[in-house]
Amino acid sequence: EGRDSPALKAQLERLGMSVMSLPIETVAHLYSATERLGVALAREESAQDLTSTIRAELDQVRRAVADRDAVPVMFVVWGDPPMTAGGGTYIDEVIAIAGGLNVFSDSPMEWPVVGFESIVDRAPKVLIWPRGEVAETDVDRLRTTAGWQEVTAVQSGNVLFVDANLFNRPGSNVAAAARVLADALHPGAR
Repeated sequence: EGRDSPALKAQLERLGMSVMSLPIETVAHLYSATERLGVALAREESAQDLTSTIRAELDQVRRAVADRDAVPVMFVVWGDPPMTAGGGTYIDEVIAIAGGLNVFSDSPMEWPVVGFESIVDRAPKVLIWPRGEVAETDVDRLRTTAGWQEVTAVQSGNVLFVDANLFNRPGSNVAAAARVLADALHPGAR
């Protein structure tokens, strides 16, 4: 489909190669991409089994936190300037499944850049901060960084540093990401 690089797609097709693009912006896209890949590789049954397993594992996480109050959180895609996940994104869904409430779920953009005043006003109790792709930070550094030092979650030390590979790359490990988040937001809710 080549939405990211139509020229590369065309060149590969001229060489006789089949090209498949599997954009994954939501959990539903993950299921669809898994099944499309299963068809392309003549592994439909395996793909359906994997999709069923993921659904069951996500349902298990949902049930474990169903009786808990949702915890207001912000997922930090980028720290300077602050960028987060808006509603309708894969990350927004994982947060909800894990018993969180994405404080920017009402954003008209999927990946908005937000101001510190907006972050402070929305008062996330927990910041979810992926590690591994951008410059590393820690709570002590955030407590002395202009803007971040005003955020209640930073002041109280409620910054959950997570593996960027687990959270930023939608795939068959989505349930593991949801479990990590659910365990952090709702300890003991298994």
